[in-house]
Amino acid sequence: MKAIGVVRRTVSADPRLDESTIRTLAAKRGYDLRGILTIHADTYMPTALTVVTAIEQRAVAVLVPALKHLGGTEKEKAVALACDVVTPRETVRRTSDAGRG
Repeated sequence: MKAIGVVRRTVSADPRLDESTIRTLAAKRGYDLRGILTIHADTYMPTALTVVTAIEQRAVAVLVPALKHLGGTEKEKAVALACDVVTPRETVRRTSDAGRG
């Protein structure tokens, strides 16, 4: 199962620790981590970028150290239209079957 990671620099106290958390999460859950997407303050349309990257990598999950790395205001629901969103403490399951198959 393929996955990508996402680290949002504007909420990360320690990006290296967050990346390590994502790598550990991938290993524990059996994901093939295809890369870690770093979101900066000036990243254009970060939620769309996350979804497009997940689709391009054929990822079944987006791994984040915490949901706030997706931008807050329940943006995990938008990402969950494409794939699962997984943190060390919770999983938001994919909510759409569009594009599968």
